[in-house]
Amino acid sequence: VGFLSFFIGAVVSLQTALNLSNPLIPKSLIAFAARQSIVLEFSPTFISIIMAGKVGSFITSSIGSMRVTEQIDALEVMGINSLNYLVFPKIIAMLTYPFVIAISMFLGILGAYTAAVMG
Repeated sequence: VGFLSFFIGAVVSLQTALNLSNPLIPKSLIAFAARQSIVLEFSPTFISIIMAGKVGSFITSSIGSMRVTEQIDALEVMGINSLNYLVFPKIIAMLTYPFVIAISMFLGILGAYTAAVMG
């Protein structure tokens, strides 16, 4: 998340600066456009795609391998509700997702600032 967000912010800042090379346009507009595009579009979209792919494939593969090795059947034999035991903690862990988006937004703006200052 951090690596991707930082470089997305840098690329957005550089592309905005290259496209707004008119001397009548103030330089603060570059920062405003980069901030708006990172906060409103890029961070939520890219991080959602990453999380859906990574978390979805992890949950599927872990539960699938537990089904193959008969661990889910063993939980049912012991009288444990396997759905609550396996899926509920993962759903609770996804409640931290807005914090991941906030970190992504911060790092994207930091990357945009770094690219604008260095570039």
